[in-house]
Amino acid sequence: KALVDDYNNGLKQLEAEIGKYHRNHTSLSFKTRQATFFLIRLLTIAAAMFSPNPLFHTLLVSLLQFAVLPYSLFASVGYGIETAFALFTGHVFIFPCLKCLVDNLCPPYLNVYIPFTPAFLAIFLVLDQAVCVMCLYSTPKGVTKQLSIGRIWESV
Repeated sequence: KALVDDYNNGLKQLEAEIGKYHRNHTSLSFKTRQATFFLIRLLTIAAAMFSPNPLFHTLLVSLLQFAVLPYSLFASVGYGIETAFALFTGHVFIFPCLKCLVDNLCPPYLNVYIPFTPAFLAIFLVLDQAVCVMCLYSTPKGVTKQLSIGRIWESV
């Protein structure tokens, strides 16, 4: 816990330091920034689904967030580095071992392959959001505190 707190404090200090160098930046309210980022996310999804060159256009549209808040690039890189080790290193070591075991020890009909198609992703997102909505009312720990719709949308 102390390591996490030290890291978070370091990121806050870095953000404050970067903020000192970012003059002439018109400060946007939290809700304006949130709405802008949500719009950029929707545009990114649209670019990924409907663009003739989805990779290029998706990356290009997603870079718009850094035009809105230029120093968010540094925060994104910092958080990306932080989470890369925690989230992905386990997969790098474990997945190849599990794949090898499954391929060699299980019969072919048990080797399940699920292609990542737009339909799969849409179903996954709908189910994920359904679980989130269920958690608004009840969790394994008990009934949750009721929040206003406005406060819920701030967290989306």
